[in-house]
Amino acid sequence: MKVLFVSALYHPYSGGAERIVQILSEGLVKAGHQATVVCSSQERGCRQGDLNGVKIYRLGLRNLYWPFDGYYPPLAVRAIAGAIDAYNPLAARDVARVLDIEQPSLVNTHTLQGFSALVWAEVKRRKLPLMHTLHDYWLLCGSASMYTRGAVCETQCTSCRIYTKPRRQLTRLVDAVSSAGNFVLQKHLQASLFKQACPRRWIHNASNARVEARARESTAPPKLRLGFLGKVVPVKGVEYLLRTLGSISGGWELLIAGGGNPEYEESLRKRYASPQIQFLGFVRPAELLARIDVLIVPSLCNDPLPTVIFEAYSHGVPVIGSRRGGIPELIDDGKTGFLFSPEVPGGLEEAIRRFLRDRGLADRMLPDVLAKARHYTTERLVGEYLALYSQVLGGH
Repeated sequence: MKVLFVSALYHPYSGGAERIVQILSEGLVKAGHQATVVCSSQERGCRQGDLNGVKIYRLGLRNLYWPFDGYYPPLAVRAIAGAIDAYNPLAARDVARVLDIEQPSLVNTHTLQGFSALVWAEVKRRKLPLMHTLHDYWLLCGSASMYTRGAVCETQCTSCRIYTKPRRQLTRLVDAVSSAGNFVLQKHLQASLFKQACPRRWIHNASNARVEARARESTAPPKLRLGFLGKVVPVKGVEYLLRTLGSISGGWELLIAGGGNPEYEESLRKRYASPQIQFLGFVRPAELLARIDVLIVPSLCNDPLPTVIFEAYSHGVPVIGSRRGGIPELIDDGKTGFLFSPEVPGGLEEAIRRFLRDRGLADRMLPDVLAKARHYTTERLVGEYLALYSQVLGGH
């Protein structure tokens, strides 16, 4: 089997979708198959390389600016770039050249920002089996988050319906659809996307972190060590978390790992300046998880399936998460952490106070946390995708 993946980004970028594409492609190679990845590059032209047996084509972005580093140009520029991203024949043509060279047995597209869904037309023009994997709401929403003006978008707004019409219409070309979680898949099916796709399946993502119980200190540290790991942007709820901790006088410290809009991050540093709060910037997940007792995922948007949750589990760290998107699929309330509803006042505060009142709670959750982590293995993920690829090829 020879699978060609299309992903907006790839290693060394380390977002959730990029890590999953790397796990899948390298897992296929280890299983004796061939894997090729097509991704975007800031450099013009086409550069080829190889990483761990995976052939990589890095294609120069065919748009006005590089949208993956937090840069926000003027609204007019973003509007034009968004229109190009909805229907980009130049990027699709670049991918078509790779298809002709590689002639894969199956194409699995992932995040298509920078390429546009017109890639699907090029795949079907060559009569190749086509599968798409959902990681976010890019097919439904201009910002891919379905969150605006401080609230979750339950349905598509008029502007997004118009903005995403070209990509939504092209979903009819997809033979099979998979998703990182059930919530994301159902959101797209309810919007009447992928009507002709079969099979339709959700497959939880995985972590390549080694599952192990870290050494626990003989006595509880003087303060409960809380952690936040992810993009420092409003939809991820970091400011919501900081406001909540302002109501808890002491006994805790918070480590914030990740980055986002520099201006927004700097405003948080100033408004919530405290010796109990540290902004670490970008660090490896393992570095943060080794230093904390509890991870907090306070997303305000319908977060599809945060990989940081099962990464925390693999290090024996329980998680407090919001009841948004796919997060409830990952947390067994009261066993591997706690869930809270952002719209209910005091929910997050009470979850944090439970760990403050009972300093042995995280240790007692450890067996359930590690048991949960063993589900999110790369072997399980690759095995499920191989079975799905075989089904798609058989049907095709």
